[in-house]
Amino acid sequence: MTTRFFMLQAHYSSTLDFTNDALDAAEKGYKRLMNALGVLDKLEISGSGDPKVSEEIKTNLKEAMLNLCDDLNTAKCIANLFELSSIINAIANNQSSAPDGDTLVRLRKEFRTLLVDVLGLMPEAQESGSNTDGLMQLLIELRQNARKNKDFATSDRIRDQLAGMGIQLKDGPSGTEWSLVNLQ
Repeated sequence: MTTRFFMLQAHYSSTLDFTNDALDAAEKGYKRLMNALGVLDKLEISGSGDPKVSEEIKTNLKEAMLNLCDDLNTAKCIANLFELSSIINAIANNQSSAPDGDTLVRLRKEFRTLLVDVLGLMPEAQESGSNTDGLMQLLIELRQNARKNKDFATSDRIRDQLAGMGIQLKDGPSGTEWSLVNLQ
């Protein structure tokens, strides 16, 4: 998926500079978009939202489609998706108001369509399988129980050992999320 993302970041008629640094940057970008996709699915729908945020989302969705229609400019489409991922993360972290419910439903549908169906970028969870997700949820639950019981040594040990295996835990307002990180 990282290699696919790397190639999609440039226009198909452009020359690619295939280096380790470029692939590392592509991996970070890919993970950022996949993280936004996961966060987007967990956002709560509210009736009336901020009209400015709603308009910004609609503008970026429209521009992303127009960029694809302009000689399949995937690089500019991905730039719009990054802009949308910034908005998604700001909403999730309570740094921005939420859009109205209809716009959020549209964002969920079109963001996933552009990312998965059009660009063909699959989330890592689909690649790794549901056993991994279930195991991680169990570990997160054990860690949360340890924290609730003020057993911070166990909680820290779970977090640190997972980090040593390349798994990062992120505690946030919607609970604890996990992601794979690149160990080098």
